Amino acid sequence: MLRIIYLLSLLLFVLNLSSQTASELHQMAQDAINNDPNLSKEYAEKLVKMASPDSKDMINGLNDIGNAHYYLDEYEDGEKSLLASIEMAQKIDYPQGIAEASVIMGNIYILQGKFTKGLNYFTEALNIYEKMKDHDGMAHCYNGLGTINLNQEHYEKALEYFNKALENGGDIAKGDSYSYISQIYLRLEAYDDAAKYADEAIKIGKKNEDTYVQASGMDIKGVVASINKEYKKADEYLKEALSMKMDLEDMQGTAMTLNYIGKNYKSMDQIDSAMTYILKAHEIADEIGAMEELRIALGELAKLYAIVGQYEIAFVHQTRFIEVNEAIFNDQASKKIAEMEAEMEAKLQKEQIALLEKDKEFQEKMVKIYIGFGIFIFLILIGGAAMIYNRYQVKKRAHADLEQKNHIIEEQKHILEEKNTEILDSITYAKRIQTAILPSDRYFAENLPEAFVLYKPKDIIAGDFYWLEYHQEQNKLLFASADCTGHGVPGAMVSVVCNNALNRSVREFELLNPSLILDKTRELVIEQFEKSESEVKDGMDISLIALNRNLTKADSGGGTIEWSGANNPLWIVRSSEGPHELNASAMDSNKTLTVAPNVEAETHILFEIKPDKQPIGKYAEPKPFTNWKVELHKGDTVYIFTDGFADQFGGDKGKKFMASKMKKLLLSIQDQPIQQHQQILDQTFEEYRGPHEQIDDVCIIGMRI
Repeated sequence: MLRIIYLLSLLLFVLNLSSQTASELHQMAQDAINNDPNLSKEYAEKLVKMASPDSKDMINGLNDIGNAHYYLDEYEDGEKSLLASIEMAQKIDYPQGIAEASVIMGNIYILQGKFTKGLNYFTEALNIYEKMKDHDGMAHCYNGLGTINLNQEHYEKALEYFNKALENGGDIAKGDSYSYISQIYLRLEAYDDAAKYADEAIKIGKKNEDTYVQASGMDIKGVVASINKEYKKADEYLKEALSMKMDLEDMQGTAMTLNYIGKNYKSMDQIDSAMTYILKAHEIADEIGAMEELRIALGELAKLYAIVGQYEIAFVHQTRFIEVNEAIFNDQASKKIAEMEAEMEAKLQKEQIALLEKDKEFQEKMVKIYIGFGIFIFLILIGGAAMIYNRYQVKKRAHADLEQKNHIIEEQKHILEEKNTEILDSITYAKRIQTAILPSDRYFAENLPEAFVLYKPKDIIAGDFYWLEYHQEQNKLLFASADCTGHGVPGAMVSVVCNNALNRSVREFELLNPSLILDKTRELVIEQFEKSESEVKDGMDISLIALNRNLTKADSGGGTIEWSGANNPLWIVRSSEGPHELNASAMDSNKTLTVAPNVEAETHILFEIKPDKQPIGKYAEPKPFTNWKVELHKGDTVYIFTDGFADQFGGDKGKKFMASKMKKLLLSIQDQPIQQHQQILDQTFEEYRGPHEQIDDVCIIGMRI
């Protein structure tokens, strides 16, 4: 029925084009916006066509078009119309047009998570509306400022602004205020109050024919019902809200409701259904750039994939959640709000000082008049009393101002501490997922009993990782140390891509030759990153060994290993009593190599085989990786590693540890059991680093034949 009414309205619109005035079209666009933004845009476009250039009608039409784009989640198109409107309004000095455009711009930036920009526009609009004494316009600004505080979890301040909006605004603004207040009480876990204000929002939304507010109220009632374990009722509320938003083509609202429905299914342990809805929410939010909805979807997906044991995918979503979360909460909007309020207070004080100055001038004139009447002394006493009183008032205001600023600082400190805790918790959760991707200590010890691994991330999560895969049919053991571009969250995200590519090369493509594994891994990594619209040059350096598992047994007399490296070398330490030459041959060519000792000590010597000078990733002149077959002797110790240990700054002069010093260190500890090497290397690293910050991730694997 509603659709039929809209179609009839559109027909009437076409038939009566010639009879409609500019003011009528402007009003029609505003009336239609809450239930049919497409129809509103049509009215606005007609207004723009008939309006004179650089006129108020043209500005009103551009604002109406920008508002329709905002409701249709077409943020970029909306910004273009509104910026053109603001420029034109400034040119002809039309402050109301500037204010209306600024409010819509502020709302667009809120949905994109750009709170500082949104704050600037709401502040400018509020100043204009205050001068015009336009209380309804002020209410929309208060709702915008409240929404910014709501998104940054500054709930007390948000409630202040929403209550100001209720005091000043008309029914439309009040509907929005009730909707936002219900969201605050939901987050504060005051569920009865949340439901009460949601009912108020639905009631006033029906009165105003504002479908957006009605749908928002249904969302809150659905979430409250889900929390109360009334899952069927929750599903009914949320599905009704979803239907409303889809009819409105409100993609941002649709994404939020899909998140709510997915979380309701997760509460019922219906994981597949939950995954379906939240993946759709993620797709929509990512496409339109709705940051809060994207943040919620990423967090829920990380949990859902972890529940079903898909830790690599969970880790990717968790790290992306951290990035989006940081982007939202690193925005300086809270600080800007405090600065804005301080400026408003300073402005008020300035006005009071100006009044006092005028009063002082008046008193001075009175003094001159009364001098002739012989009461000079009396007026001096009055002036002195006034000055004392004025000084007292100034001191009193200064003290109150100082207390207010201290209060603001404490509030911002509390918010920052909460955000830091939330981000740290998210990164710690990401570490749990990354740890699940790495080989377990037990698996490592079972497959490499005469070996150790030293793994020291610079941050909680790392770009370095170690990898181990056993192929039972061929009795072949593959292990590697890898260094991905960056460290922390960015490095960890690259490590997931590279780790997955290694697994696929062996498990899916059944490759056991190190050089072929690296060739295929490079191909898969480039393929994954090329899916991005922007060019991604990230990748990894790696040293990869393949050996027959019998070679790891204590009674082995030696044998050969296969090795291939991308920018990271292979070191082999041998007793001085053994051969002073290391024989290696390239399996994919006729090339042979006789390696002389790189470093010699009293009891041991160290050989180095250099890697191919190219990464796993995009490279200007890529070539196939070399597969070396290396002859070993019993008692040889093999090391593969990343560059974090040698590149660490420290010591008395704050210089790098360097590879040369690392070689001498390894030569000096050969009389120790291989398992002790990890402890010695770790202790040496920490003592050398001292007070200096760790600059990179560290990963070293050692194995004794």
